[in-house]
Amino acid sequence: MKAVETQIKSKPRPDAFPEFNAFFIERLRQHPEDIEQYLEIAAEDFEKDRDTSAFLLAFRVIAETKEGMTSLAPKTNLSRQALYKALSADGNPRLETIWSILNALGDSLTIRPIKAK
Repeated sequence: MKAVETQIKSKPRPDAFPEFNAFFIERLRQHPEDIEQYLEIAAEDFEKDRDTSAFLLAFRVIAETKEGMTSLAPKTNLSRQALYKALSADGNPRLETIWSILNALGDSLTIRPIKAK
């Protein structure tokens, strides 16, 4: 029972369901209009739950969808391994790293006021 509890409480891993991840990435490539909405939902979920690992996983899916890590690496001046590490469930990327990845993907970071409830 302890092993099951540990597995349930563990952070999401992109390699946990490789077939689904490949399917999802391919679907986003076929429907790029969904990428922005997916990232927006991931950011909103992070805002509610503060689950960094889930947000980084979503960001990694977007990076793999738009560029692929091999193509993205030279554009960010990071190695492919550094990208995978930064965008892993245990990643703790610096703001400069996030900024570099966003710019290489043709995206930007926007700050907006929190809406009153």
